[in-house]
Amino acid sequence: MADSCKSIYVFDNLQQVHRQYLLPSGLAQCQVITDDGSENKGPVIGWSQEAASPTVQLLTAMQDIEFSNSMIEAANKQIKYRFLYHQHIPDAAALAIYLQKAIDDYNNRPYHVLGGLTPLEVLSGKVIGPSVNREMIHRAKIARVEDNKKAKCCYSF
Repeated sequence: MADSCKSIYVFDNLQQVHRQYLLPSGLAQCQVITDDGSENKGPVIGWSQEAASPTVQLLTAMQDIEFSNSMIEAANKQIKYRFLYHQHIPDAAALAIYLQKAIDDYNNRPYHVLGGLTPLEVLSGKVIGPSVNREMIHRAKIARVEDNKKAKCCYSF
């Protein structure tokens, strides 16, 4: 969480992802898709050119590729609408705590679009086997609906 948009923050984040997830994954290469914001320049470009194990191809949406960075924008939207907008968050310190919980939940939740894998599993290089356990996904959906029924959906002042 930062109070301004700077490339050094993106650089630090990408270095952490590289160390924590990409190096151990055994991938040979990966792509990072960004928008054309100034925060994705400078140190970020240098990092992508020097990264190894895996090598990193830095792509700018709508310039290097024909589509947008809608995947990350969809994730941002889910974080906002599922976790943040219905909470009373009094200050930046409370936001930092709640945002960390929201991101942990998002990254460790299985998603149907990922074949029942979590974003962290995909990031770590796990792939879906030839037969996805449909019954497990169905049971998880039922459990999630029951869990959601118990959750407090709105904050009342």
